Amino acid sequence: MVKRWWTIFILLILVTGLAAWVYWIERAPEPTPLPLLADFDPGKVRHIVIERRTDRLEFTRAEDVWRMTEPFQALADAYHIQQLLDLPKQTSPTRYPAAGMDLARFELQPPQAIVRLDAVEFRFGGQNPLNFQRYLQVGDVIHLLDDALFYSLTAPATTWVEHQLLPQGPLQALELPGWRITATEAGGWTSEPAAPAADLERLVDTWRTARAVQITPATEEPSPEQPRIRVSIAGQTLEFVVLQREPELILLRPEQKLRYHFYGSVGQNLLTPKPSSPSDAGASRSRDDTPKS
Repeated sequence: MVKRWWTIFILLILVTGLAAWVYWIERAPEPTPLPLLADFDPGKVRHIVIERRTDRLEFTRAEDVWRMTEPFQALADAYHIQQLLDLPKQTSPTRYPAAGMDLARFELQPPQAIVRLDAVEFRFGGQNPLNFQRYLQVGDVIHLLDDALFYSLTAPATTWVEHQLLPQGPLQALELPGWRITATEAGGWTSEPAAPAADLERLVDTWRTARAVQITPATEEPSPEQPRIRVSIAGQTLEFVVLQREPELILLRPEQKLRYHFYGSVGQNLLTPKPSSPSDAGASRSRDDTPKS
């Protein structure tokens, strides 16, 4: 009888200890994931390189403006550049020392892609088959992290080009096929041939905010007969060649060797002003045309 009670007592102690251990495990705080590079300052980065298995992308920073310098000469897409600058701040809950590891097993030798922020190198490998996270080598450490950035790294190079057609800055003139629009000293717009002020304002706003749906590399040389568009903005003149009007508008920047594609009414509104509605009748005259007292 005494032996039986001792057995029950020992089992009770074991169950209590197991329950306490489970409670402690559940209540214990999880370790805080550390950033890839805790002391990295993205504001100091001036040069970015993306090396892929088939090509190379290069970007430089001047006065807080990022430009792609390879394979195209164009403004860089701000969102994608910020993704790269945020890379060192990503957290990695799982990490391994690279020494002694079979890097080819993780597709890190050779890597799938390499990102260099100035002199700091990030080597992207394959996916972990269990959690689908991506292997990333930074220095002598292999990390596992979410895979969102990798798909941008392998996207076409034109994805990394700014899709807004015009740079920021004051617009002074538009030379479209068949007519010219210029800014007035009073802050309005005038055109030859003449058009209502409200129509001109809408046309200028369309150019200011136009974003290409797609950008593609251009291999052809434009012919002299193809119509040209010239835009004077921020002290520079940009030239576009009209390659196609329908079913989509395609504008070529010859010096960039890039085509900008606009679908539907957006493309047509870049070439001709949208007519005024009846409610705009009172604003149908430009400031230069207002009667003088």
